[in-house]
Amino acid sequence: MSDSNLESTRANWEWKPSFEVALYTLLLNAILSSFLNTFLNSMSDQLKFKILGSPVGTAIMGTSEVLLAVPLLIYMKRLRMTRHQLGIRVGNWAQVMADIVIGGLIGLSMIPISSITSFLNEIALGPQPNAEYIVAAFTVTSPLELVLLLLSITMIVAPVEEIIMRGFVQQGFETSYGGPIGLVVASLFFSVMHLSPWSIFPLTVLGMMLGLCFRIRHGRILAPVVSHALYMVFLIVSASY
Repeated sequence: MSDSNLESTRANWEWKPSFEVALYTLLLNAILSSFLNTFLNSMSDQLKFKILGSPVGTAIMGTSEVLLAVPLLIYMKRLRMTRHQLGIRVGNWAQVMADIVIGGLIGLSMIPISSITSFLNEIALGPQPNAEYIVAAFTVTSPLELVLLLLSITMIVAPVEEIIMRGFVQQGFETSYGGPIGLVVASLFFSVMHLSPWSIFPLTVLGMMLGLCFRIRHGRILAPVVSHALYMVFLIVSASY
């Protein structure tokens, strides 16, 4: 399906604001996070750090992301949605290269923006509690761990989160409320989904950048996936080396 055909039929898509799938995803994310926190809290600090940066931690993260797609799969079946509507389409080679280049540029621009918003956030709210665990989650100690974590980020985490947040939730809100409001609401939900008050402001801003990337590339998911993955790869490499 061409971009022009998608734009002309978008107003007739069946789903509106995705409150239900958003709430289901948020609830599932809260359950998974609570289970993981309980699991980690039962361990010693030394073992906890070892698990977070290990292949086991990578497997847990990847599995959790896959489970977050369950509400979306249910809705896809109920509403007879197609992968093209979610932005999962490639296009010609020129479009693919443009998606990769633009996604890469936006991903790189997210790095300084993230530093600025995190700095402002810390001024307003103070240092984030348990920040060492967050750093440990993105720290690897061997080439094998690095490869496994990068594969999980690029092949599972970034694609799944972008399909859910940009392909489904953002488009749902935009269909009902228009582009600007839909973009802001979807970006806010993206930040809330990470279940940390210290993440709401920085991740809302980054979510808006990913959402704009999605809109710039006419609703193709590849560009924001590249942005998301590149940003997280930078976090992993900078935390580990």
